Amino acid sequence: MYINTSIVDDYLNGTRDNVDKCFWIFEKPREYTEPENKDSVKSAIKKHYEVVYNNLVNFEPLNKSVISEIFPKWQQVEFYVDLIVGFPAPYDAVTMKDPLGREHIIIDLYRLSEYGLTSEKLEHVVRNLITHEMTHVLVEDLFPEIDLEDVGYIEKLNRITFNEGIAHFLSFNGEELEDINWNNTEYEEVYLRSKEKLKEALSEQKPEKQEKYLEEADTGPYFEKYGAMSGLFYFAKNWKQGGTLQLKQMVEHGYKDMVNRILMS
Repeated sequence: MYINTSIVDDYLNGTRDNVDKCFWIFEKPREYTEPENKDSVKSAIKKHYEVVYNNLVNFEPLNKSVISEIFPKWQQVEFYVDLIVGFPAPYDAVTMKDPLGREHIIIDLYRLSEYGLTSEKLEHVVRNLITHEMTHVLVEDLFPEIDLEDVGYIEKLNRITFNEGIAHFLSFNGEELEDINWNNTEYEEVYLRSKEKLKEALSEQKPEKQEKYLEEADTGPYFEKYGAMSGLFYFAKNWKQGGTLQLKQMVEHGYKDMVNRILMS
């Protein structure tokens, strides 16, 4: 794992050299939004920096045995992590490609510091976040074309539900899969509600409404991200039925026809 701290280092040291050079980060477009220059803010960021960095150096993902089965080469994949400050709200962690085409996991320490977490809780959140974002990198490694923008509406829905679904599943609640009560009635209600909205999205014909459906598929309040949630609980349902072997087969099948597979389940 390659950990780049130049941007947060520059902020804490009161310099701007690397901030100005870091492609900002990695465009989209995004602009550097410097946190307040207050001792209290810097102190909180420094505390989070230490906890997050120490956890990354010895990082163990959630559900490591399952990840090892469905992504057998995961330990050979190069992971690039950038600890930064300066993303606009609400982005605390994302994956983005750098100009060389390498996928990066980007964590904004200022955004994390705003949550007021204890060190123990922060460690829990970091393990959840990194497992989630690491899964996106592993999906990208298996299917390099998955993040291409130049595809149709239905294809984008397929890719979102697959990619976000497996990432949310493997990091769900920051827990090991076998420790989660998957029979929780709330989860079943979320799954049914998400599938219903996925069905609506599939039939939408107006381009402006399609864009809104795509946005809502993986953004907003956690259980309202209908694409991510329908994918998450679809993977969970199959894992309960056939264990890691069935999950591995689903991942190998990929994102093709993911929406229809969910709606037919």
